[in-house]
Amino acid sequence: RLATKADVCRYNAHVAENLNPKITQMWKTLASILDGSGLDGLPSSGATPQNAMQYMLVPTIRKLLLQRANAGDVQTCVVLCEVMDIISPPANAGGVAKSKLPNLNIELIREWYLSYIDLLQQMCLFEQAASLIRNCNDPVIGALNQQSTSFHESCPLCGKPLMGASAIQDNAGSNHRTAQRV
Repeated sequence: RLATKADVCRYNAHVAENLNPKITQMWKTLASILDGSGLDGLPSSGATPQNAMQYMLVPTIRKLLLQRANAGDVQTCVVLCEVMDIISPPANAGGVAKSKLPNLNIELIREWYLSYIDLLQQMCLFEQAASLIRNCNDPVIGALNQQSTSFHESCPLCGKPLMGASAIQDNAGSNHRTAQRV
């Protein structure tokens, strides 16, 4: 288990080493700023920075998020939001989540989460998508797990929908197999 957010950043840098040098550098930079700031996350709202690294932390994270978003890298945006705990949960039931970063709109952060969840689901990483949804501090994202899920089966060869419980049976004179209701 990684003890601090800086440790998580260093681990992410190690994972990214062979994949993307820019991402590796981003995680290393963030780990260095966290180490130098003496913080294990974002400073509390309105707190006076105690050193130069604390002063740099919030604008650097915001800039990194916007750079990765402009590059179309929603995965890194969401991971950075999760590692740095960017979303502040609602203060009361029925309330609205907020961004802990000034001038970073919660709707934009939601867009990143929704896009990334969609990517995970397209790659059939349903368990990872469900975990992200379940653990998100934003109730709008968390509500996605409350929506119903339906599975529609279809023939892998022709795409024709299968209705009800079915069994596969060969059609005479054809290489195509169709499903018939049992």
